Amino acid sequence: MTFDPEDSRTALGSGMSCFPVTHAREDFGFDEDPYREHVAWLTSFPVAALFVAAGTGEFPALTPPEVEQVVRAAVAESSAPVIAPAGYGTAEAVAMARDAEEAGAAAVLLLRPYLTVLPPAARVEHVRAVCAATDLGVIVPARAGFDAVWRLADEWPNLLGMSDGATACVPAIANFAPRFALDLHAAALAGDTAAVRRGLDDFVLPYLDIRDRREGYGVAVVKAALTAVGRPAGPVRPPLTDLTATELGELTALVEKVVVA
Repeated sequence: MTFDPEDSRTALGSGMSCFPVTHAREDFGFDEDPYREHVAWLTSFPVAALFVAAGTGEFPALTPPEVEQVVRAAVAESSAPVIAPAGYGTAEAVAMARDAEEAGAAAVLLLRPYLTVLPPAARVEHVRAVCAATDLGVIVPARAGFDAVWRLADEWPNLLGMSDGATACVPAIANFAPRFALDLHAAALAGDTAAVRRGLDDFVLPYLDIRDRREGYGVAVVKAALTAVGRPAGPVRPPLTDLTATELGELTALVEKVVVA
């Protein structure tokens, strides 16, 4: 089954999506069984979609075969649409997009080529090649620097968009506190500024303070929080580093302040 891009667009606009971590063994290989359980648990909540093996899912540290394995495991267990990643150079991104469609993903998240600064024309050709390789919707994050590609929208109707602003941490928080994240998202949509301010002051801002203490802690803090709530996902993959024991203790005390479903 191939998902229609418009159906994917509708699903993505229906609520809060989640960016699950990718579970790792002590040797840093993909730990599939607990990952599958985590995906099933996350999608027992009303999340709009799962962006798997993306930033929070440690895409840069996964091999292409691992990415495919993660996507297939998520599709098998998720009751929400699964958005698969595609990245690196154009040839690899095209292959990943095709693999995602074959695996049953609902759409593709096209990540920026790492360590590559592209002129606008090259960005356009990169996105055009991926859109041409699949019937799935292709999502280009705003921060990926692909602002020049929107001229392709008429040529490729499967080119979708995504906003990823200052609240991008909330879908990651859903890994360990899905009910809190969903309630905060709903409060923001409803314009309930008092509820949003409480959520920010009581948890989100202190959480971000821990996250921002060291470069590369964006994934480590999520995995540490999962350990704190009794749902460990294993270590982060090199070259990332895990939180210190002191930081884990501080984070554990903070996580206790939110309602963890």
